[in-house]
Amino acid sequence: MWDEYFSAKSVHEVLEILRSYRGQARIIAGGTDLIPEMKKGIGRWKSLVDISEIAALKKIERDGDTIKIGAGITHGEVAASLHMPKVEVGLSEPTDPTGHFCAKEIGEPSTLGVAPAIANAIYDAIGVRFTEIPITPEKVFKVLVMKRKNSELEE
Repeated sequence: MWDEYFSAKSVHEVLEILRSYRGQARIIAGGTDLIPEMKKGIGRWKSLVDISEIAALKKIERDGDTIKIGAGITHGEVAASLHMPKVEVGLSEPTDPTGHFCAKEIGEPSTLGVAPAIANAIYDAIGVRFTEIPITPEKVFKVLVMKRKNSELEE
């Protein structure tokens, strides 16, 4: 499972913990993904880093025509935000009742913004843009190490 638990209060603190645990720390924001792993007996980390209390990740801001949604925002908070445009929802009948099991596919739209929001939060924190998911702690750590090496070479 894990040896230590940290409730981080800043992105800087998360980055310091990730750096010090060298790929052996797991970021969580509630822990719901840990339950299936625990049931299967998989996953062993030296540290869990809880990011759910980081205020910088719990913001919804309008910047001109752009709405910035922090990685710590819940679906309910997005839906209730005054910054969000009015959304009209409608269901349509399938054009082919035998295809796709007559699925109406109403669950996916609510999850479309999550991965880009997390990628943007990481970019804001460390200045590196990830364009492929999953963005794992190991990938972030590897990029931080490479970034550090490059800055040392420039000095």
